Amino acid sequence: MAGYLFAFSDRESLLETINRGTYSTLVKPTWRAETTATFADFATMKPGDNVYFFSKREVFGIGEITEITDGEAFLDIFPGASAGSPKEVPDLLERCLPSAEIAPSSERIRRWIISFKPAPHFFSNGVDMDDLLASNPSDFRSLRVFWRRSFIKFDDDENRAFMTALMRANIEALQYPLPSQIIESSNEALLSELRKQDLSQLKPNFSQYLVKKRTASGALTAEMDLEAGILFQLSNHEVGSIETFGTWNYLSHQVHASPMKAVGYMDKMDIFGYSLIPGYPIVKSYLVAELKKDKATSDDLPQLMKYVDWIRQEYANGNYGIIRAFLVAHEFDMDDILAHIEEIERTYLSNRRPPITQKWGDVTLVKYHVEETGIIRFSASSLVPFLPK
Repeated sequence: MAGYLFAFSDRESLLETINRGTYSTLVKPTWRAETTATFADFATMKPGDNVYFFSKREVFGIGEITEITDGEAFLDIFPGASAGSPKEVPDLLERCLPSAEIAPSSERIRRWIISFKPAPHFFSNGVDMDDLLASNPSDFRSLRVFWRRSFIKFDDDENRAFMTALMRANIEALQYPLPSQIIESSNEALLSELRKQDLSQLKPNFSQYLVKKRTASGALTAEMDLEAGILFQLSNHEVGSIETFGTWNYLSHQVHASPMKAVGYMDKMDIFGYSLIPGYPIVKSYLVAELKKDKATSDDLPQLMKYVDWIRQEYANGNYGIIRAFLVAHEFDMDDILAHIEEIERTYLSNRRPPITQKWGDVTLVKYHVEETGIIRFSASSLVPFLPK
């Protein structure tokens, strides 16, 4: 499963959040690009994903996201929260929030909420960040670029590294836990009461937001809106999205794809994901998507291919054959793209004895259109048939 690390400025807030068993991040009241990015993070959360908490150089865990209500990993805190509407919080959800932050603030508000449970325990003994990084250096990718964000998402391998470090540091508490070794965490009474209510108005609906952001031609005004919309529809198994992109066990966005350097200068993949072999924790294929809100041309191919090469090197052990790449835009300059089709072709060794080389060019062009209802529709065209024979 995926994992999430939530940051806190002080230990008291961290402990209160663990005790309460719910988490909600603070965002600016005015909807900004950062708000859309935060929504995209919540949209890909799934029951069973692990949660960890960070404050003052220490990481605490281990928790697991639960359904906050039937079929939902997260909820709007107030009606219209996913559509950009700032309103007061319903009384029932006030008990899910920190007591000092129930009243609406002119500086920051909360829009979405998740619930979690111990898995198996929240250990009172945390792990120092340096010790954590040193415990399994090769698996910590996202943690190394955790900077100026309220939380991050990481993949199965990194999640396993988090879990391993915390369990090894708490072996005694894992086997024979004493009250002093465990941080209490329980939200069962609250969730039981929540599930008796009609929460249909709090089910996230990002389409209502996209209605406001679409142009007359059906394009979006910001690429982050397109990013979040695709992730929301894929996470909710929207049929057209699944038919276009496929089904993926892990989805994330703005994933760093550069050698180590200042975080602000790193390249980021718009959408990254992978699927697993059914029934096994083994990656079957990788997804990468480069998004353009307007027109895409041949100038966009090198950036997409840079990410493809990065995945081959850092994730796929040299195997281009398990990578699927998508270039998504509202329209394409097809003549220009086809004139530069050779830029996407790669050759790789698929077998060593006897040596067999294969060509790769699994790039799909996806044209998007936002309907008046806010649903994103797609039409796809593979570039494979256009590659030189």
